[in-house]
Amino acid sequence: MEDLAADLEALAERLDLEDLVVVGWSLGAQVALRAYPALARRVRGVVLVAGTPRFTATDDFPHALSAVAARAMHRRLRRDHVGTLQRFFQTMFAPGELSEGQCRSLAREVLSPIPGKETLGAALSALEDEDLREVLPEIACPVLLIHGTADAICFPQASRYMAERLPKARLAWVAGCGHAPFLSQPEDFHGEVERWLDEIQGAN
Repeated sequence: MEDLAADLEALAERLDLEDLVVVGWSLGAQVALRAYPALARRVRGVVLVAGTPRFTATDDFPHALSAVAARAMHRRLRRDHVGTLQRFFQTMFAPGELSEGQCRSLAREVLSPIPGKETLGAALSALEDEDLREVLPEIACPVLLIHGTADAICFPQASRYMAERLPKARLAWVAGCGHAPFLSQPEDFHGEVERWLDEIQGAN
């Protein structure tokens, strides 16, 4: 996670970017949170899509997968990483959210090429270890949180938790949507982002 955040920071520095709006989905939302302190002077706003400050549950953060479920995912990855990734992709969508044809078409686009077993295992380990709850009150810029109400991977309550702790947050629900609203309901997703962008640009 530290390396991913450092890549984002290096890109912004290299291109000397200003007035950034950083958009992060799922693991990318955690990267955005991790990178924010170093990017704060460059960032106008942050969009966190289907995000969570912590991927696995603890006693004081129950809005996530259990540690037992995460360990089981590790075991499945070691046995059959291709099949596990395909099942994970299917879990991203709520029942009936996409037709079978739409799901197959997206799977061909999104899962090609399929990452290696080691890459997937490292990503899962990074998610398990990361806890970004303490960063939330320090994010001074406007933040838009978008979350599907039927997300079975990063639970919707995680975005509500973040919205209550971010100083300038707006929480937008996508009804009946799973983990990837920009894929299954792109018009609603883009409309929400564009309205929010108009607001924060008009406020400056």
